[in-house]
Amino acid sequence: MRLKYISLLLIFVLFGFQTIAVQQIKRNKRFVRTYKIKPETRVEVYNKYGQVEIIHWQKDSVKYIIKLETRAKSKEKIDKLEALLNFSFQSGENYIRAKTLIGNEAKDLMSEITNLTNAIFTIGAEVDIDFTVYLPATNKLKIQNSFGDVFMGNIDPDIQIELSHGDLRAGKLNSHSIIDIKFGHAFIEFMKEGEVKLNYADLALSAADELDIKSKASSIDISNVDALSIDSRRDEYKIGQLNSLNGSSNFSKINIMKFDNELKLSLKYGSFSIIKISRLFSSVNISSGYTDITLIFERGSAYDFLLTSTDVSFSYPKEKLSLTKKEIDRDKRKYNYKGTLGQNTKSNVIILSEKGSVKVFQE
Repeated sequence: MRLKYISLLLIFVLFGFQTIAVQQIKRNKRFVRTYKIKPETRVEVYNKYGQVEIIHWQKDSVKYIIKLETRAKSKEKIDKLEALLNFSFQSGENYIRAKTLIGNEAKDLMSEITNLTNAIFTIGAEVDIDFTVYLPATNKLKIQNSFGDVFMGNIDPDIQIELSHGDLRAGKLNSHSIIDIKFGHAFIEFMKEGEVKLNYADLALSAADELDIKSKASSIDISNVDALSIDSRRDEYKIGQLNSLNGSSNFSKINIMKFDNELKLSLKYGSFSIIKISRLFSSVNISSGYTDITLIFERGSAYDFLLTSTDVSFSYPKEKLSLTKKEIDRDKRKYNYKGTLGQNTKSNVIILSEKGSVKVFQE
């Protein structure tokens, strides 16, 4: 009897789900626009609630393909939602633009979210808006997308991307790039140069030449970068190999596997470590407060060392690095440590540290 009851219950549940599925109505529409463009024309896309895909082709024109899918329990609800949706196409002397509009054209993202949220809860409908853009490989790009992903291969001209609540997947960005990610993830093969802004976001980057990152509450993983500038707040950095680094961080954790040349940083409340500092490095200059610092120098290194510490836990290899200790203020536990490792030194290490710890190791 119990087995019969369970079987009947399963049949009812499955039938119930099937009924719900049957009640869902789906409508698909497709919009296509093609325009002739010049090599200097910037192609722009402004979208929400769907993906944007960039594809290069061998034509002197841009082609926008928009796939609109709406879902609801009745045709009337789909009609009401579609009445709120529109697409505009504009062109100027040096640009061509396609834009998704929700309700009355909102001036900010929160208004747009409110428009669609009200529609979903009031009407009871859903929407996906996907852009596929075909354009020549030589034209500059500007993309703005909310609540959706962005896909592209290699990009040779300048590009600007603003993405919120979505993922970016890109190949090699071979010119100047400006990327702004909020509440999303970015996976990029290579960046030649540019600026990256991250807010509650993740960046995975294989390689870069010259990069400027401003970030907050984000995770940054870079395999190899030549020159990096950072403005970091409550982030976690993992860097494979780095040539030069400058900037500042607050409440961040920064870990570098291999460092080669020049470093200048201001650190507050966090941790900073370099697993291997090349024996050919030029300089390490750190100003820190309430930060734990770990530096490991490669075998064969030769450098001048100067640490001014205030209430800092300091450890170093006394058998390899000969330092003189000078007391500056006993009450504040402020000391000056100065010395040299090796001969014919051309490199220098200068650290100004308050609170926290400094650990120096020599291979």
